[in-house]
Amino acid sequence: MANLSGRLVVVADGRAVDVEQASGGRFPADPQAIYSRWAEFRAWADQADLSGASAFDPADLGSPAPAPRQLFAIGLGAEAGRLLRGRAEHQRRAER
Repeated sequence: MANLSGRLVVVADGRAVDVEQASGGRFPADPQAIYSRWAEFRAWADQADLSGASAFDPADLGSPAPAPRQLFAIGLGAEAGRLLRGRAEHQRRAER
């Protein structure tokens, strides 16, 4: 599944099928909305007729989760940052 210009699509063999159209409206066009119905969507997608797939420009692909419920980040303390910067400087010197 993918987000193509803000619409939920299934991508197969480099071509995309609009999920709302292919499912006869059973599933919405909103890519984010599919996660609450994931098991139902997967069952449908496994047997869906994808013969109406069309070519698309990869530049039109967006985030598959445009509004994620959770976000994870990793931060480094000052000491860890100094160690990593020192390691990078050491590697640059070694490559010269």
